[in-house]
Amino acid sequence: MFNIPDTVSHLPEGLGRSPMLRFGGGQGMNSFRRVGYDGPRPPMGTHRYYFDLYALNMNWMLDETTTANQLLERMQGHIITQASLMGKYTK
Repeated sequence: MFNIPDTVSHLPEGLGRSPMLRFGGGQGMNSFRRVGYDGPRPPMGTHRYYFDLYALNMNWMLDETTTANQLLERMQGHIITQASLMGKYTK
């Protein structure tokens, strides 16, 4: 997800696959090559999942073809602060 307005205090459940979010901002392509979040899908056992949040000093014109790696590259030099959350999921 990107360009989330600073007025957003939480993300509602069930955002769907729309590239443009109803509260502003957008979402790009995930590792399954689809727009939106697909949730954890470990092949077996327990896996760790990391969620990173960044406050940036600018917004970009991005679309649903934007990958996480492309976004991370663009963010370099524009990060004000960041936070991370690690969760575990067992199949």
